[in-house]
Order: sequence, then C-alpha cells, then structure tokens
Amino acid sequence: MWKWGNEEMVYFNFVVCTANGFNVSYHRMSTCSEQTVIKVTGPSGTITQSSTTFSWTESNFNGTIVKYEYRKDGASWTNHGLNTSYTWSGYSEGPHSFEVRAQDDKGAYSESVKWNFTFSASESQLIVLKSDYSVETLDPNNWLSSYEIEIISNLYDNLIMYDGESLTDFLPMLSTEVPSVDNGLIGQDGAVYTFQIRQGVKFHSGNELTPEDVKYSFERSLLAGETYANWLLVHALSGGRFSALDDWFRDYSGMMMSEALNPSGVPVSASAREKLIGFYENVIGKIIEIDGWDVTFNIGQSFAPFLSIIVHFSPAGAIIDSKWAKSNGAWDGEADGWWRWYSESAVSPLVSAEGGSGPYKLEAWNQQEDGIALESFEDYWRGKPSIDRVIINSESDHNRRKAELEEGFADIVDLNLSTALELQAEGKCKVEIYPVTAVHEIMFNWEINDSSPYIGSGKLDENGIPPDFFSDLHIRKAFSYAHDGVAFIDSDSVVWER
Repeated sequence: MWKWGNEEMVYFNFVVCTANGFNVSYHRMSTCSEQTVIKVTGPSGTITQSSTTFSWTESNFNGTIVKYEYRKDGASWTNHGLNTSYTWSGYSEGPHSFEVRAQDDKGAYSESVKWNFTFSASESQLIVLKSDYSVETLDPNNWLSSYEIEIISNLYDNLIMYDGESLTDFLPMLSTEVPSVDNGLIGQDGAVYTFQIRQGVKFHSGNELTPEDVKYSFERSLLAGETYANWLLVHALSGGRFSALDDWFRDYSGMMMSEALNPSGVPVSASAREKLIGFYENVIGKIIEIDGWDVTFNIGQSFAPFLSIIVHFSPAGAIIDSKWAKSNGAWDGEADGWWRWYSESAVSPLVSAEGGSGPYKLEAWNQQEDGIALESFEDYWRGKPSIDRVIINSESDHNRRKAELEEGFADIVDLNLSTALELQAEGKCKVEIYPVTAVHEIMFNWEINDSSPYIGSGKLDENGIPPDFFSDLHIRKAFSYAHDGVAFIDSDSVVWER
C-alpha cells in the first residue's frame, strides 16, 4: 500500500527475467485521479547492449497530458512531447538512470518513474536450448542434419549468399560479384561460371583466402564419397549429367569404383590405379580453372540450379582452408591417392575441427552431452559479430526448456507454438515465426501390384485403373497440372509446431 497525496493506492508488481536483465511492470488499482506514468519496457540490472529503449504509458489522468519529460543520470529535464518511448544509445560503462514524468494541461506534474541499470561492454553471450540437438560431424562434406548445417554455416562462408529471405536472389560473399549473363560471368549458354575471389579474407587459422582454396574445396567435396553433399555437388558440377561419383567414374573408365578398389580401398591393379589417377587429371581436375583471382567452373552444359546448390547454407559450397586441411590430414590435393579419402580409409580432420572463414570459430564441443560453443571471429571480413559467444545445448525436457527461458538462463529455446504464444501474451518472451523450405512429393508407382485394392477393377472402365496407369507420361503430367502448388503451400496442411 502506497500513498500519493491523500490517496491510497495498491500496486502489484511482476518481475520478468529476460536476456537484458529484469523488466518490472507495475499495475495500479486505485481511485486516484492524479496523473500516473507506468513503465512498459526498459532495462534493469546489468546489460551488454550499447543501445536500449524505454517505453511507458499513462493511467487515470484528471486532465489532458500536454507533454512528457525525461532526464538521464539526474541531469536536466528534456521535453519529449507526447512520445511514449525513447531509445538511448552510446552511454558509458557503469551505472545509469533514466526518468520520465508527465505534465497535464493544468501544469501539474506526475511523480517520475525511474529505470536503473548498469552497462557492461564485456563479453555478450547467447544461450540456445534445442529439443533434440545432435551434431555428429562438422565436415561440410558429411553433414547429416539441419543442426550440423546450422553450425557449418556459421563456421564457413561460401562464394555467394541469399539476398535476405529470397530463395532466388543472391549476393556476393567470398566472391566479389554474383555471376550473371549481364555481367559476363556466365558464358557458353550457362555452361561456364566465373567467380572473382575476394582478397584480404582470413581463415580462422590466420591463413588468407586464395583461389586455390576454392578449387580445393570443391574438388575435395566431389571426391569425398557417397555423401549427401557429394551427390549434390556431383549433380551441379557435371551439369546435371550425373548424381553419383561412381556413375561419373564409370562413364570415364568403363568400371565401377567398387571394381577399381578392393574392400580396403586399394586399387585392384595397376590398370585400375591409372584409371583412378586419369579420372582426376582428365575430368575432375579440369572442371575448375584459376586465372589470377578468377575461378571458372566448366560444368559441361547449362544447369539452372547451379547457384542454388553452392549458395551459403549449403555445406556443399563451403570454402575450406586448404593449407590447414592438408597439414591436418585431409586430402593432399594430389591425383595419386585421392581414393583413400573416398573409401574413408583416411580419417577427415574436419569431423571434429574446422578450417573456415565464417563469423564464428569453434571454441568447444562436448560430444557426449551434445553441447557446442562458438566464439566470434575477431578478423571476420564483414566485421566482428556483435554477439561474442554462442552456446547451444540439448535439453529434451520441454518444461525444463520453458523454465530456463522464464528464469533468464536461456535466450532462445525450442517450444511448441501454443506454449510460446502463451508466454508471449504474458510478456515473458518474443516469438519469431520464419518461413521454412520443405519438399513434398507425390510419387507415382508405374507398376502397381495386380492384387492391390486401390486399383479397383484393374481396368480403365470407370471402376478402376490398370496397374501400369502411371507409366503413361501424359497421365503424370495431367496430375501435375491439376495440382495447385501455391494453394497447397499457403494452406494449413504444411504448418506444424515444434
């Protein structure tokens, strides 16, 4: 119970823990008719942001507010008009205060409301809790899940990146331009792409990026074996002609990789060895050419998805520090012996370490507890990230993740949508909903079992369909034309909760 003049007022205060400290909301119940300013948002405790916003509202005024005034650190009051928020930037390290008061049309002032906080420019940290976080490898060639893509995309940069949320527009990254027909960097009807490599970029090792790193990265990924990243890149760099290195090698040599290598990954004969060496020298090694700081990809024929396959967030196009990789036991870049890494008889050092140039570098990885820590890269070519350290941990208990967020021990957590929206309504968190990409297929069976109950009579007689109904290209096209893909994407059928 508080007194203001002759009026008695009851206040209920709620303390909400957030990433920036503690926000305190005051809810007043009284018959007081005098002016009251109420805090809405603002910092408290120790914060690491160099800019913060204060907002407020009024309640139960006996008259009209003509202006708000604020003051910083006890200095003179400043007229703020009828604005109900203020962003303060550039304050020094140490304790600070911010006050607001209102004046009505009779000249009377309310009591001021005051925020107290301390600014510390020391290390900022982001703690993320995932529901089922499992990272098995950091190698861009061998990723298995979206969690690994998330880490790899922060450790490594690619030649190009997406322009905001667009999935069709690109921006330069480690290249200085995005190849196009208009700028002359796409030639021969889409069979040749040239990238001008950015100079002065540093890897986490301190080595500087060179065009040779680009060539090595793509060739290593091509020769790395039958991984998801491998078949994507094989598809792209063969101009869509092949989707497996084995098929590409057979097209060149007339034999399968399994026929050229024994179970230990050793060539079965001198002839097989020569074919393996020749495959690199005459095929793989000639796809990418270097001329000064220009790197040219000769993919053989036009292939429209090429840029979408190598763009950032696709580990297949991640650029690796070749000097670091070679010195730590990765493929040595030579034609003779490349198959040792294809057959996995040589262990990749990039499984548990990294050789990237991205905004973050690996600080620690607890593989037993599924926890990983990333540290900002001081020499990142786009500038040091504003968040110094990111810690990602796994917590399978939904209620525990919720409690960690509410208590301020985690900044970002996986919650089901209904719980997240409830917390947001209570002012305890902010829910961000982003678009996601997903692939949905309709599969046609060309040879349905004659006994299947789904084909009815088994004849095209209005009572069924024949078993080979979908082997007809025109039937499949008819279904494709009849399917409204845009309406399907916009429908609730592709919305799910995490």
